[in-house]
Amino acid sequence: MGIEKERQSRIFEMYYRATDRSHGSGLGLFIVKEIILKLGGTIEVKSTYGAGSSFVIHIPPETKDGSENGIG
Repeated sequence: MGIEKERQSRIFEMYYRATDRSHGSGLGLFIVKEIILKLGGTIEVKSTYGAGSSFVIHIPPETKDGSENGIG
């Protein structure tokens, strides 16, 4: 169903729900973002209210020293 433009900047906040129609806890996107950040990646939302949303996730490949995403 998409996310209104003025709400998009908050969707990755803990416990935030962009609509009252959601029955979730508001933790899902927060947890996803935290994991992606720990992997050295990024996440962004592209959304048009009334049409839908898509999320673009970028996680960098292994580093040259063999560690995954610079961890370890």
